[in-house]
This record gives sequence, structure tokens and C-alpha cells, in this order.
Amino acid sequence: MYVRNCWYVIAWDHEVPADALFTRMVLGESILLALLGGLPGLGVALLLITKVRDSLMNFVPALSLYPDVAATAVGLMVVFGIITGLVPALNAMRLNIVTALGRS
Repeated sequence: MYVRNCWYVIAWDHEVPADALFTRMVLGESILLALLGGLPGLGVALLLITKVRDSLMNFVPALSLYPDVAATAVGLMVVFGIITGLVPALNAMRLNIVTALGRS
């Protein structure tokens, strides 16, 4: 028994251009990978800051992770995900979707 991953799209061909759908999928994957790498790092930084804050109070009195810094970090994760996925997405846009998925 084999389990397959299938996508079923019901639409007219002019409503869903195949190139844009595949390009968004490649960019979305790149952004997801950037967030999967960055969010745990942000969580570890938050945990370390809360654990070490009391012992470093003499050296760094205002050691904390502010929400605007965390939001900037998440924004940079998304931007870097877009930047790193842009070239593969543009290359995927030039390929025919049937031949690209049929390669082995």
C-alpha cells in the first residue's frame, strides 16, 4: 500500500496561473524554513535571558528581550526567507511545471 500526497485544484486555468502557484509554493517553503530555524533560536534566547538576568544585573542592568526587538527578528526571518527563496522561485517560474515535476 502506498500513500501519496495529492493536490486537487478546481478552477479555470486563467484563474490560477501555474507559474505563480509554483513560485508561491517555493517562496513559502523558503519562508517556512527560515521561521523554523529562527523562532526556536528566539525562544532559546528568551529563556537564556530570563535565566541569566539576575546574575548579570551588576554588569548589564537592563538585560531583556523587548517585544519590538523580537518583532524585528521575526521580520528579518521573513525577509531573509524571501531573499534566499527568490532565485529558486524565479528559476522555477521559467520551467514547465510538468517537466519540472517529472524529473528524476
